[in-house]
Amino acid sequence: MLRNVRYFSLVVSATTALVLTGCSKAEDSEAEIAASPTATPAGSYATDPATGETSAILTEAGGAVTKMRSGEKVPVKLPAGFTLFPGAQVVTSTHVDRDGGSSSVLVMDSEAEPGTMADFYREQAEAAGVNVEVVISAGGGETIAGRSSDGLRFSFHARRDTAMTRGELSLAEPQS
Repeated sequence: MLRNVRYFSLVVSATTALVLTGCSKAEDSEAEIAASPTATPAGSYATDPATGETSAILTEAGGAVTKMRSGEKVPVKLPAGFTLFPGAQVVTSTHVDRDGGSSSVLVMDSEAEPGTMADFYREQAEAAGVNVEVVISAGGGETIAGRSSDGLRFSFHARRDTAMTRGELSLAEPQS
């Protein structure tokens, strides 16, 4: 279902936010929005009632296009070398593309301990050239974060709530 909007914002995650503003008519195509000479950003927002998937597109006055998809059934799209933790269940997968750069936020549940999940993602990050600079173990949670020399930003946080551990992997690749 496509919704007309004048102003809206959508928080992608605690570390990745996408603010969408503007307006568009339901019949505006992506190409029409991108070609619009207006000084006001134009965007559209849709939620699939059957799956709960949310998608949004924003075209800025300068022509930059941002596209976002988020939901439990959205295909996991991670940079090379990163994978879903073995046996984990996807809670939500969010992917944002903008001007050649992209970011992904993957929220998952696992029976594994937070430290085990953090070790798994630290190994993948280091293999991808990420210098892990932040390591925090506190309150039953584990947080690691860093950046590679080519600009890949990485963070992972896991916390055990009950019998499950909730993990959040955030990755942002720079523009190509």
